[in-house]
Formats: sequence, C-alpha cells, structure tokens
Amino acid sequence: MLPSLVATATAAQNTTVGNILFVSISFLLLLVCVKKFAWGNIVKIFKDREERISSDLDSAEEARVNAQKLQSQREKELNNARKDSIDIVNEAKAAAAKNSQQMIDATKEDIVRLKDKAAQDIEADKEKAYATVKNDVAAMSLQIASQILEKELDADTHEALINSCIEGLGKDHETK
Repeated sequence: MLPSLVATATAAQNTTVGNILFVSISFLLLLVCVKKFAWGNIVKIFKDREERISSDLDSAEEARVNAQKLQSQREKELNNARKDSIDIVNEAKAAAAKNSQQMIDATKEDIVRLKDKAAQDIEADKEKAYATVKNDVAAMSLQIASQILEKELDADTHEALINSCIEGLGKDHETK
C-alpha cells in the first residue's frame, strides 16, 4: 500500500507542480496580453477621468468665484440704487420746498400788490367822493343863495329850504 501511495503522491506532486507552473505561465501570459492590448486603454481611461474630474473641479471653483463676483456686483449696484433713490428723494424734497417757497413769496407779493391797489382805489374813491360832495355843496350853496336872494327868509322858511336842498341832493345822487 505504501508504494502505491508514494506513486500516487509523486503523481499528485507532479500534477500540483504542473498546475502551479501552468497557472503561473498563464498568469504571466495574461499580464503580457493585458499590458500589450488593454493597459494603455485603461491608463488612458483613468487619465481622461482624472482630467475630467480636475476640469470639473476647476470649473466649479471658477463658477464659485464668478458667483461671488456677481454677488458683490449686485450688492454694489443695490447700494448705488439706494443712494440714487435717496438722492432723488432729497432732490424732490428740495425742489418741492423751493417751489413752495416761491409760491408763498409770489402770494405775498400778490397780497401786497392787491393791498396797494385797494389803498389806491380807496384813495381815488375818497377823492371822487370829496369832489362830488364839494360840487354838491357848492351847487347847494348856489341854490340856497339864489333862493335867499329871491325871498326874504324867516326861520321856518330857512329850515324848509335847507331840507328841500338836502332831499334834492339825495335825488341827484340816485340819478347819477
């Protein structure tokens, strides 16, 4: 039994060594084939992937920087717009105040002018009234004098004459 075991063991060792040798040669041959046919493509695929990832990272960083620039630009524009709106409001307030003051000044000038004109009109009317009264008194005096010269007057006649002249004076003004 022992010799058959030894023969079997030797045959098994030969088979195991043969298998190891076959697998090793096959592996080496596979490595050579992979190196010759596929390794360049695999390395190229990994390099392309690395470049794409690097490019994507660079693009993302550039986009982030651009976004920050746009954000700061928008903030500047917003601040400028706020300043402009404040300036516009202040200018409008100043213009309104100026216009209001001009209107007040113009109104005051109109009031002074109207007062002066009214005073002139009153003075002119007064002078006309004095002239009219003066003419009426002169006319009345003439009438009285002419009537006195025509008649000898007693106190009652004198009073009646004055009253009739006064009534006549009132009628003259109503007709004028």
